[in-house]
Amino acid sequence: MQSFPPPQQALPTTAQSARMPLATSAPFLQGLMLCFLALVCAGLQFSGVVNIDPFLAIGLGCLLAFFINTRRLFIPTAIFLPLGIVNLLANAGAINGNHSVAYYFIALALGLLAIAFVVRRGLGWAPPGAMAPGVLIFLFGASLLAAAENSALGDMLHSVWAPVGFLGGLGLFYLARSAFGGGRP
Repeated sequence: MQSFPPPQQALPTTAQSARMPLATSAPFLQGLMLCFLALVCAGLQFSGVVNIDPFLAIGLGCLLAFFINTRRLFIPTAIFLPLGIVNLLANAGAINGNHSVAYYFIALALGLLAIAFVVRRGLGWAPPGAMAPGVLIFLFGASLLAAAENSALGDMLHSVWAPVGFLGGLGLFYLARSAFGGGRP
């Protein structure tokens, strides 16, 4: 007669089945993508061949990483991408200096409207009551104010070192949280 193992031994426990392999988890891959994009930005800064707007680079980097795991990085994408587009247009001379502040407000409004739309639709890309939009806008304004007072900080902020620090720091943070099992998926 054939004996069958007890059901609890035949099936993996919930703790075993809930944990995905680290190398294939979306947060880990997202962290790797952000670190890779930070290295690309560092390479662009060292080469001096391409001069990309730092806020556009942050926005595009967050957008690319957002496609890997849609539960993260929608808010910085919605904030930084429109600001980077306005910076790109201002640097190209397409936006008059007298109207540039209005365009920045429009860019911020579009980003905040995108976040509000996503929250209202319940897509899960941005949680209700998220503090990140306000924090990002405050840090953006504070960094611009500090850059106006300190020329070295201004040079760093308006170079490609800003996305290297932002994308690289965020990527390392996501890698560490994924490796040690913390945070949401």
